[in-house]
Amino acid sequence: MERNLDNVLNEFYKDVYIENNRLISDKMHYIEFITTTNYINKLI
Repeated sequence: MERNLDNVLNEFYKDVYIENNRLISDKMHYIEFITTTNYINKLI
């Protein structure tokens, strides 16, 4: 059975790649989170 791209992407983001946890998992990623949110706040 062939899997379509939507199903593959949904499974990847649901089960394997959790963005929220990545950004607070360690200090390096936390700095990325702070930097990104600072730039977003300046633009809003």
